[in-house]
Amino acid sequence: MPTPPHCGGCSFEGGAGVAGAKSVAGAIECYARAIAIDAKCAIARSNLGVIKQRLGQTSEAIAHYRQALEIEPNSAEILCNLGSALAESGDAAGAIATYEKALELNPNCAEVLVNLGVSQEALGQVAEAVSCYRQAIQINPDCAIAYLNLGIALEENSDKADAIAPYEDAIAHYQRAIAIEPENLDALHNLAYASLRLGKFAEAIDYYQRVSTLQPDFATTAIGLASSLQQQEKLDEAVTLCLYAIQHLPDNAEARCILGIALQKQGKLDSAIAAYREALRLQPDYPGALHNLGKALEEAGDAEGAIDCYNRAIELKPGYVYPLSSLGRVLHDRGEFADAAACYSQAVEFNSTHPEAHLNLALALLLTGDFQRGFIEYEWRLLIKEKQLPNNSFFQPLWDGEDLTGKTILLCPEQGLGDAIQFVRYVDLVKQKGGRVILWSLPHLQRLFAGISGIDELIIAPEAAPDFDVRAQLMSLPRIFGTTLETVPANVPYLAPPPDIKFNINDTGNLKVGIVWSGNPKHSQNSVRSFPLNLLEKLLAIPGADFYSLQKDLTEDDRALLQQLPVVDVSPYLNDFADTAAVVAELDLVISVDTSVAHLAGATGKQVWILLAFVPDWRWLLEREDSPWYPTARLFRQEKPGDWEAVFDRLAVALQVKISLHQQQRIQPANLSDFPAYQQEFNRANQLKAEGKFTEAIAHFKNALTLQPDSIETATNLAVTLHQTGNLAEAATYYQRAIEIDPQSAMAQNNLGILLQARGEIAEAITCFQRAIELNPQYVKALNNLGATLQQMGEIKNAIVYFHQALSINATYVPALVNLGAALQALQQIEEAKRLYQQAIDVEQNNPKGHYHLGNLYLETGKPERAISYLETAVNLQPNYVEALNNLGSAVEAVGEVERAISLYNAAIDFDPNCIKAHFNLSLALLLTGDLPGGFAEYEWRWETDQAQKLHRVNFQQPLWDGSELNGKTILLRSEQGLGDAIQFVRYAQIVREKGGKIIVSCYQELKRLFKQIPGIDRVAVKVEELPEFQVQAPLMSLPYILGTNLNNIPANIPYLSAPANWQFSLENNGNLKVGIVWAGNAEHLKDYQRSSHLGYFMKLLDVAGASFYSLQKKYLRTIELY
Repeated sequence: MPTPPHCGGCSFEGGAGVAGAKSVAGAIECYARAIAIDAKCAIARSNLGVIKQRLGQTSEAIAHYRQALEIEPNSAEILCNLGSALAESGDAAGAIATYEKALELNPNCAEVLVNLGVSQEALGQVAEAVSCYRQAIQINPDCAIAYLNLGIALEENSDKADAIAPYEDAIAHYQRAIAIEPENLDALHNLAYASLRLGKFAEAIDYYQRVSTLQPDFATTAIGLASSLQQQEKLDEAVTLCLYAIQHLPDNAEARCILGIALQKQGKLDSAIAAYREALRLQPDYPGALHNLGKALEEAGDAEGAIDCYNRAIELKPGYVYPLSSLGRVLHDRGEFADAAACYSQAVEFNSTHPEAHLNLALALLLTGDFQRGFIEYEWRLLIKEKQLPNNSFFQPLWDGEDLTGKTILLCPEQGLGDAIQFVRYVDLVKQKGGRVILWSLPHLQRLFAGISGIDELIIAPEAAPDFDVRAQLMSLPRIFGTTLETVPANVPYLAPPPDIKFNINDTGNLKVGIVWSGNPKHSQNSVRSFPLNLLEKLLAIPGADFYSLQKDLTEDDRALLQQLPVVDVSPYLNDFADTAAVVAELDLVISVDTSVAHLAGATGKQVWILLAFVPDWRWLLEREDSPWYPTARLFRQEKPGDWEAVFDRLAVALQVKISLHQQQRIQPANLSDFPAYQQEFNRANQLKAEGKFTEAIAHFKNALTLQPDSIETATNLAVTLHQTGNLAEAATYYQRAIEIDPQSAMAQNNLGILLQARGEIAEAITCFQRAIELNPQYVKALNNLGATLQQMGEIKNAIVYFHQALSINATYVPALVNLGAALQALQQIEEAKRLYQQAIDVEQNNPKGHYHLGNLYLETGKPERAISYLETAVNLQPNYVEALNNLGSAVEAVGEVERAISLYNAAIDFDPNCIKAHFNLSLALLLTGDLPGGFAEYEWRWETDQAQKLHRVNFQQPLWDGSELNGKTILLRSEQGLGDAIQFVRYAQIVREKGGKIIVSCYQELKRLFKQIPGIDRVAVKVEELPEFQVQAPLMSLPYILGTNLNNIPANIPYLSAPANWQFSLENNGNLKVGIVWAGNAEHLKDYQRSSHLGYFMKLLDVAGASFYSLQKKYLRTIELY
């Protein structure tokens, strides 16, 4: 609020001396000398206060004024100066008291009245200020500042219901101020603005022209003012100011951009786009204009153009939160969820305190099922104004999940009715924490929620809340309780109609179906999630069903159409949700779009089919047909944006099946369903399943299915539970049953495919996965499962295609990230595999899979030290992770921790006694430590390893020898693995001979002549056809186990091999030591790279005197003819 310069007879008379002084410092010195000469010189002290005040030293100024008043307490001039200083210091009340005292001494001082009015306005006393300004004008009709301040006060004190009168009055006072002072900029500004508010745009421009004459840079100021006006939704005024600015600054891009914003808000889309394009013509590197143009193009339906603008804006200004968020939104709306999530993550990374960026990321994470991170990010909604309804001013702390014993908690609602219905399920969990629970309910839910057992008190207004200790938002409870997909509290029904509310529906024998086709018209996505009423005609034509409209709010067009359709409108009976629950209880099925009635049906345990838009709300997740929140729900999704026709085609097929089953039940009274009993059995089964009591759960699921034979939810849950127990045959029967109930169920096809894959029926599994994808092309799990099955078959490149497709839908789906990483690792694309494993870890830090695979990659690439930390994390996250335990054993063994490796291998075997790799690794570790009996016993598992299975091995019918006396029998001792192994273990031939039998040894061609020289061997064979008859057999490397070898009885009677007698070879006898050298083994050996050296290392030995060296290195290829 402007304040006047004080008149000569009042406050600043002493200031004239200051103005005439050579310098401020000189003036201060003069006044100080005057005070030194005459300590009682009040005017010197007052003028010194004036200078200090002008220098901004307000506290010192106040002190000087007070000293002056001690000398002259009745000086109106000094009192006025003191009031001015007090006002500047923020002490409006002190200023008012001082001005009032000055007016007592000089009632006719207009400037004091104006100053008093300014201080009164600072305290909100606008009416009193208006009175002061009017008195000032009466005293001094030429006091321009009084007219100006009166005009401003009248605007501020106006009755909001009358938007014109206060501006007209204010304009009159501004015009009077300008008549007195034609160059009063404040008055001209306010006059122009008031003219804008009244729509007098031409007059406003004239006033702004006069301002620009006095203030040449005003056009720049006008741009900022226009921006402020458009933010306040004062769009006409903003447009006028932008046009004024453009007239004076034709090359200013910002003015055109703000003009575009205002025009777009007015719905003038083409004009807005033109303004943005002109701004970009003037300034091509203007990120803000690119973002706004993108928003306008998106609104106009040009998504590709919008995406291009957003990307260009981000290139110019990396981390720019608005185009990142907008790009994420348009990609999200196109179903490109993975790319959208990446945009939101980047927005958060660059703008860590931006609530909208965090909320967008939260919704993306929740949609993909990452509840752990999603609900944490979702807390940022509380910092967004639009999400803070209903309002409250509670000061009590937010609950952190701690014990509530002896305390009272208030649970607060937010957002919509459906949200309250969905999350009120957590009341029981809160109650289990002890303490008293108060629920603040929305009025329409009061009677319905009154029946919830865990609520101690229900209120419908915040001011009615009794004393409480802590509070929590209903939609914050999933985060507080650490909810994941697996732990959603879904024990339905958790709501029921009040027992005193009954609604009777005539039983015609038909299926009773409730319908809802539209949600809250105020919801931002209502036009997307609702379908046209006329589409119901596809269902109404199906015989065997009666339809009841549960739609509460109807448009006039819908009401007129509804009267022509064979649908009973029950909306007149629905006063609140307790009434709606009573109606739903009498129905067999509810078909609804994503709105509060769908939540109500699910919460009361009624079968509900929910129709979802192409991009659903986060709580319905992606691709699945069921809901973890509502076990009785079935989801029907759009496969293309806006395509309700295809949804209704599938819906009609499902409804026909439902009606057929309903009719069969009525024809066979003995099989009539008892729904309450069914619901009890179904809920009990789910509870037992969650507790791990699978056998009992299976019994209850079967009971439930007997009561409701057409329940796909029950058939599916029963099949899954049987599958978990390993009963694959019976599980397959119930998966097939689910498909019979609903042939269009992609989930049932996928589940059956998983089972068939486990049974080794790979071709049939692939067919199921393909059928699931055909039914739901967005089904990420089926795409991943198909890829995994193809990968298992060795079709890695085809598998990669499906993994990529899954990740294009959900970039954070960890199984697909891990599987794609494994596929690329198999193709030696190590860095890309590593990136994917790390991404999996970043997405789900508590998922052991990513840690395991990254650790395994480091292990396979010869970096055991790095592998250990990842594998340890995997084991810590899942202590029974057998593969991780085994590979961690391999990693620690590779760094020399053999005893720890043995412990890990044993732990893996404890969890899975049939883990082949753990047994084999344990055998090698035990042998390495000298535990030959234990090691050789475990070494018998070598025959089951993947490597052994790939080798060509003749399977003879003769039994394995057990070490007993041979008593004249012939035994075949079979060589295996490498030449060195055969040489090492052929030593046992003589011991076997001592058991009283004939010995045949099969070996490689390269060893035949050598082995024929061994005493006790009757025949050496290379090919199968060379073998004589034999009665028992034994692998050479099993002989230490069969014969009980330990460190103390190893047969080491050497030499047991010698060259053939007729073979001659001589070396020059020069007196030197004769040394043979070999620097490399068989290149086909798995670990040849570790055991082989390079010839260059042996060069150091050649300089040693007294030795002659001979290379025994032989490069050869061998073919195993008999193994």
